[in-house]
Amino acid sequence: MKKIICDNREFFINKELDVNITLKQKMKNVQVFRLELNGEIPIGNVDIIIPFEMKGVLSTYAPTNAFKRNRMVQQWFAPTVSQSNFSFGTPFLSAVDRGNINFANLALSDSINDSEIMFYVQDFKQEGNVEFKVRLLTGREKLTHYTVDLRIDDRAQEISSTVKELTAWYKEYYPDCLNVSETCYEPLYSSWYNFHQHPNSALLEKELVRAKELGFGSLIIDDGWQYDGNGTSEYIDCGDWEISKEKFPDFSGFVDNAHALGIKVSLWFPLPFVGFNTKAYKKYKDKLLYEEGNTINAGVLDPRYKEVREFIVSSIVEIFEKYDLDGLKLDFTDSFFMKEETPKVNAEMDISALSDAIQQLLKDINEKALLIKKDVVIEYRQNYVGPAITQYCNMLRVADCAFDSITNRIAINDMRLLNYRLAIHSDMLYWGINDSNENVATQLNNILFSVPQISVLLTEDTEGHIKTLKNYVKYWQENRNILMFGDFHVFGMDSNYTMAYAEDKDKRIIAIYVQGVIKSEEKQLDIVNASNSEDVIIESEKVRIAKSYNCLGELVAEREISIGVNKIKLPFGGRVEVR
Repeated sequence: MKKIICDNREFFINKELDVNITLKQKMKNVQVFRLELNGEIPIGNVDIIIPFEMKGVLSTYAPTNAFKRNRMVQQWFAPTVSQSNFSFGTPFLSAVDRGNINFANLALSDSINDSEIMFYVQDFKQEGNVEFKVRLLTGREKLTHYTVDLRIDDRAQEISSTVKELTAWYKEYYPDCLNVSETCYEPLYSSWYNFHQHPNSALLEKELVRAKELGFGSLIIDDGWQYDGNGTSEYIDCGDWEISKEKFPDFSGFVDNAHALGIKVSLWFPLPFVGFNTKAYKKYKDKLLYEEGNTINAGVLDPRYKEVREFIVSSIVEIFEKYDLDGLKLDFTDSFFMKEETPKVNAEMDISALSDAIQQLLKDINEKALLIKKDVVIEYRQNYVGPAITQYCNMLRVADCAFDSITNRIAINDMRLLNYRLAIHSDMLYWGINDSNENVATQLNNILFSVPQISVLLTEDTEGHIKTLKNYVKYWQENRNILMFGDFHVFGMDSNYTMAYAEDKDKRIIAIYVQGVIKSEEKQLDIVNASNSEDVIIESEKVRIAKSYNCLGELVAEREISIGVNKIKLPFGGRVEVR
């Protein structure tokens, strides 16, 4: 390894690489370095190591559900890794001290080409260091010249502020694109967990009537709408994109009825897949990135071919326009990647780089959909959350985690930290009919800082569950401006978040995930219980009144909070309002 020193920062680089490092910008002690590589650049072997003193690090953070949150500071031979390319991850990694204080944040300006950022204890050298390793250009395309900016922020400040400033920096490279309409912030009913691949228009219409009564304004029809018969949990029948007459005898009428209720309708499309049973597979089987016969029973289309992109776009846009739809759930974009068997570039392809082809595909979909509806809703989900790809959506959802409120809250808080100008949605909530009202409310309270999505059969649910849900949605709607657009902060990142809050100048709303102490300030304070404890400690500087509400929204206690430390009851799934 050779050493380069720039602005008192040490970089260790592969000896054979022709690399030039210069300081591009320095503001508030945040350094931005310009890295220039020349000559034949080896694939997957461009490593740049930046050492830091081994102290004050407890955890790491990156906003993908593939990111492992245990044993966060690992050794040199098994580092913590944040992977990124256009359709997966974000090109940064944060090391965090004391649960919410930034130790160091390293970020690359390139959110399109494949890269990895690693963090580990370098105990093998016995020099008392932790190290970041930036591995550039890990994809399969060869380059002879490459320029990228590397941003290093090691200021000891709250991680919420660090990532917010990082997102602002990314806007220099990837400006906002899609308009975020009011529909993006409507509580959403999904057909996935409650119907899976068997949506039924008659039952769905009854569900929508109940959903509207409870405050929901949006619907996503998920997998199963595109073929007759039973589902298989695979994608063997995806790709021909025709509305099932068996499940939706009158799809136009169904959409019209939803609109009459005041509910917007979006439709699910898995962009890459052509199932083995489809006509599309037979037509495009020679234009695939790879096939998956053991799991999904489908081929993955290769968007480097113009013909393939045109097929995907026309299939989606034709249905979108024909049935007066309002939005699109574009799924599995992160399945566009190369394997060993992926064909090399050939003369039939009009775009050689896969990342460029995916980007062109998404641009084409957006341009045509926007010509039809200016306020089109486009939902992406983890793991495609980078600053380049999210230019093309206006809703970003947590990856599938049915009945897992902890994973849901972790992912929501991870993505809210990014401070994107997007509506961040929960994964669809799903509960058993015999579960307690309090457990239903706890699931809901864990997704407080996102737009709620649910996927339960409301017409078959219990009266208590319905009342719990109605109470939650009413509170969420009344406080939406603070919850979605207020100043957002997190605590206890090393413990999968212990608390988070959003506030404006008059009010702070706190979600408690683990029992803790709350400091009562001058502004109004709501404390929402997403934990397994009924106790909360409030430290107050003046006499105040606390009202406790259960998960049904019923007032169960009112008491005075004195100056000093107070222990009060916070009902399971309920909230306390301090005034």
